[in-house]
Amino acid sequence: MQVPRFKLHACDADDLAALALLRDALAALGVPGPLSVVDDRQAPATTDARDEVRFLESIAAQVAFGDAEGALVELERHSVERPSARGFRALATTRRAERQFAEAAQAIGRAEELARAELARTLCERARISVEEDLNDAAMAAFEQARALAPDLWDPLLGLGSLALHRSNAAAAESYFRQALTLAKEVPILSGLGLALAAQGRSSEAIGFLDQALKIDPSAQTAIHGLVQAAFQSGEFATAERRVRGFLELHPGNLDLRFTLAGLCCQLGDLQAARDAVEQIEIFDPAYSGLVELKQKLEGSQLR
Repeated sequence: MQVPRFKLHACDADDLAALALLRDALAALGVPGPLSVVDDRQAPATTDARDEVRFLESIAAQVAFGDAEGALVELERHSVERPSARGFRALATTRRAERQFAEAAQAIGRAEELARAELARTLCERARISVEEDLNDAAMAAFEQARALAPDLWDPLLGLGSLALHRSNAAAAESYFRQALTLAKEVPILSGLGLALAAQGRSSEAIGFLDQALKIDPSAQTAIHGLVQAAFQSGEFATAERRVRGFLELHPGNLDLRFTLAGLCCQLGDLQAARDAVEQIEIFDPAYSGLVELKQKLEGSQLR
């Protein structure tokens, strides 16, 4: 008897149960060997959860028809291209069914890792909602839960550092940001660390980290503002002037930072550059707050 061939499409749970019954019925009728499966599905085009559910359901059907080897090939490919806790769990289940226990344990370990990380990110989002509602104790608790679940994730440490800064505990904030920096060199972490150092009066140290943040993202506003603050605290204006110029090249209409640039140029003794900045502000907003006073200061410097 010729082995039947079936085309599999997305299946729901009832479809899978029916397919399993069909396999058993054909086996009872003497159909030799496992049912051969022709899979005309395309690989999932997106990481949408529904796509993955459909993919894994079709994999379950493939296993139900006896093609575990082919299912494992597809699951391994899926785990590389679109790693997820659900996908690795399915891989572990299939490996276990094939009595490949070491491989199954490895797959389920990866599933647990991804699931913990996803839950940790979810808790971080809950914490951010609490921050917006001024529920800072609840936010702290959620960030701590997230950190316990996923120690290799930097997001909870960033949140804890930001809350510590908000509570004027700059030393604790520095500790959190430094821990986060061992996991990733991200702009928010570098900016937070710079702000924490500046809040402790360690402005020269702060400038180095804020400059690193702006090297990665010249448009990082938190880092720009922190750098300007640290510059005026320490008297080290050159780095701030350079980074503010870089920001304005990307955002020429930002009058607040144009005004800041004028102030930095004054501090550096570059009065012509300060006047140029003032003239550019006048074009857009002649009534800009503080502009008259700065012009008078520059005119007085010119007279001297």
